[in-house]
Amino acid sequence: MKLETILQLDNIADNMDEEDLNRIGSDVVKNCQTDKDSRQEWFDKVLDARKISMQEVEAKSFPWPEAANVIFPLMSMASMQFASRSYPLLVQGRNVVKTAIWGDDSSGEKVKRSSRIAQHMNYQFLEDIPAWEESMDKMLHVLPGDGMCFKKVYWDNGPKSELVIVDDLIVDYWAKSLEDAARVTHKIPYTKNEILSKERSGIFLEYDYGTAQVPTELLGATQTDEDTPHFFHEQHRWLDLDDDGYEEPYIVTVHEASQNVVRIEKRFDVDSIEFSDKEEVIDIKAENFFTKYGFIPSADGSFYDMGYAHLLYPINKTVNTVLNQLLDSGTLANTGGGFLGRGIRMRGGNVRFRPGEWKFTESTGDDLRKNIVPMPRSEPSGTLFSLLGMMIESGEKLASVTDARMGQSPGTHVPATTTLALIEQGEKVFTGIAGRLHRSLKEEIRRVFYLNRLYMEDEEYFRILDPQPDEKAGQTIQINDYQQDETDVLPYSDPGVVSDMHRMKKMEALQGFYGRPEVNNKEIVKRSIEALALPDAHKIMEVQPQPDPKMLIETAKLENEKIKLEIKNRELELKIFEKTGQVFESRSRALKNFAEMQETPEPELADAAEMYAAVMREVEHEVPSEQGGMGRPEGPVPGLEDPPGNNGAVQGAQGRPPMVPGGDGQGIVPTRAYPPGVERG
Repeated sequence: MKLETILQLDNIADNMDEEDLNRIGSDVVKNCQTDKDSRQEWFDKVLDARKISMQEVEAKSFPWPEAANVIFPLMSMASMQFASRSYPLLVQGRNVVKTAIWGDDSSGEKVKRSSRIAQHMNYQFLEDIPAWEESMDKMLHVLPGDGMCFKKVYWDNGPKSELVIVDDLIVDYWAKSLEDAARVTHKIPYTKNEILSKERSGIFLEYDYGTAQVPTELLGATQTDEDTPHFFHEQHRWLDLDDDGYEEPYIVTVHEASQNVVRIEKRFDVDSIEFSDKEEVIDIKAENFFTKYGFIPSADGSFYDMGYAHLLYPINKTVNTVLNQLLDSGTLANTGGGFLGRGIRMRGGNVRFRPGEWKFTESTGDDLRKNIVPMPRSEPSGTLFSLLGMMIESGEKLASVTDARMGQSPGTHVPATTTLALIEQGEKVFTGIAGRLHRSLKEEIRRVFYLNRLYMEDEEYFRILDPQPDEKAGQTIQINDYQQDETDVLPYSDPGVVSDMHRMKKMEALQGFYGRPEVNNKEIVKRSIEALALPDAHKIMEVQPQPDPKMLIETAKLENEKIKLEIKNRELELKIFEKTGQVFESRSRALKNFAEMQETPEPELADAAEMYAAVMREVEHEVPSEQGGMGRPEGPVPGLEDPPGNNGAVQGAQGRPPMVPGGDGQGIVPTRAYPPGVERG
């Protein structure tokens, strides 16, 4: 077939000869077995270690039937501790993804776009991708034991992320990476209904598979059942289907038992092909669906990493042996046993004693002492007990499982700073593993980002926890948001902070810079709040709307005018007092006297009285009453409300002296002292 034809086909196997399909199917199964054989020694260690990690006890016949067979849970504790520390690191509340912005963003558009992408992808991982959190939790428990796991990320009416363990993903032992491997085989079980659905949808070619007969290494037998799934090999490999000498990347799906090819699909597009000047293919960038999560790189540089199955299994096995020897030794010491001479006259057969039991014999005491010889035995060895403690301690150091990191007291009279320093040093190994988890999660996130760019609808509607007022149930994101290269998606986790203690210490150090003119204080506050990992932390960081500066200026002007009027009020009040020697009890009486003063032949006093009346109305908010007189407005007068604890006294507005209820029930009188010789009223 021509390359142009291949690019247009969905299932390429529909257009191929049966002979070619049979040859390809045979090669797929044979190559898969070759890759499996190359890693067999590594995989055998994984299977043996799983039995210890899962506490699978096998019956023992040595040194006697049903001898002690206790499995010390060293690997189990190490795996649980690793998972409990790793999961909060990778999934922090509702955050999995964050974005970084590169280049100039003077317009602010990059910040808005990156915020939309981060919200949308966090929604995808935590809500849209089926069981993503569950598979991540499961992976973190399996990973430390096996040494590696895989995530298969693909698009099926939305992004999907599937956990694949090492049993089901087969790669050559000496492959450099998943991208550089000659082939990667995913072993997938399909039920008869799933097969029929794919055949009727045109995804698989139709064959009669019969009843599945699947030999499994774990069960050690061949299952034959109507509901037993059929296993298929989905092999990501290279084939030269256009016969130009250069192989192209494809996905070939083959039924394991019959070796029938049911599907061949391309894993490249026209944009991933590089041509020479002679229009010859010189390179094709293959699409990779798998992400590798590794524990500790192998010492021999192979593709398969090491886990507790390779590091702790020998130690755990030794601990089990020593522990069971101590138990067997205690059993011998407690049960006794020895030799009986023929001089003892009693019934034959085994002689056993129950607690508090006495047996009759026809022999004398001297004959018994001469004919009973106990078998030489000793108490459980103290040397073995010391060896047991040393092996357990070595395993805990290797797995970073110590009392302090398990929430237990490290001992009495140990300073807190010493304990923190020990934990800090012990976390160094875990920090390296956390960095590898961070890189792997970044690959998985970028894979989802790439799939969104290719397959997401032009406008996707997604829910968020707190929609905006104009968004009744969620937000929208445009596919154009994923077409930009300036926004880089990253895991929300920080590989350098592997515990709450580390995060809080960094926050305290950051807060030491608060208030300096050369730093962004708002960003310090934002990051400090984020470090607390509180739910809905964005609500705390919401910026309250600032008042209009023009309104602030106008308010300040009004306040200044009131102060000026108050000063003028005091001056006129003093002047009236100097002229008349009177201080008025109430406003109504004061206004009446003001009216009389306005008729006085002294124009200065009359003008002062008129101005005082105007100022009084202005400052104390006097309004005409319904009867046409001067009355007090209903409700509290602004600035004259009763403050708490003032015993009914009222505080005057804008610095005026405190006032008390007036004699007529509707006015106020100053509480300041009267001048000598002047009576009140």
